[in-house]
Amino acid sequence: MQALIDNYTAFAANISGSSNATVDEAFKTYTPVSSIIFHFDVPDMPYLNEREIRLLREYKRLEDNWDGEGAKAPGKRAVTVALYLVKALQAFGQKVFHVAPGPRGEILVDLRNKNKSIELLFYEDRSKFVRFPETERPDQGSFELNLLPGLLKWLNG
Repeated sequence: MQALIDNYTAFAANISGSSNATVDEAFKTYTPVSSIIFHFDVPDMPYLNEREIRLLREYKRLEDNWDGEGAKAPGKRAVTVALYLVKALQAFGQKVFHVAPGPRGEILVDLRNKNKSIELLFYEDRSKFVRFPETERPDQGSFELNLLPGLLKWLNG
């Protein structure tokens, strides 16, 4: 099979195949080979927020009174926004501590770092954040996606 891009080099003892790549002077001691792409899949190591993603997918199936206390089923928009955010956080390497449904159909996304935490609350019609500093009083506000970098900087700073 011919490679699409011939610009990688490797030791001939480690890789078999045709040798048709061009090589810089610095790499003349190595045998050039066609491009090779390695894919590492570690099935025993879960993704960073895989548990939380799985929980959010399960929350889509909850019905009204899911807690036996009259709680509303999580709203479709709330779950979708929370799922999007958790996947985005995973892509940026931010661990989500926990996700949970609330009694009014909201979804909670809990982020923690040492003695600080942020709770993101997603309702059908709005989103909120609550910051819990280590020593000061908590503060809260409306959450918009453009606030996320600043919130994460505060949490991880």
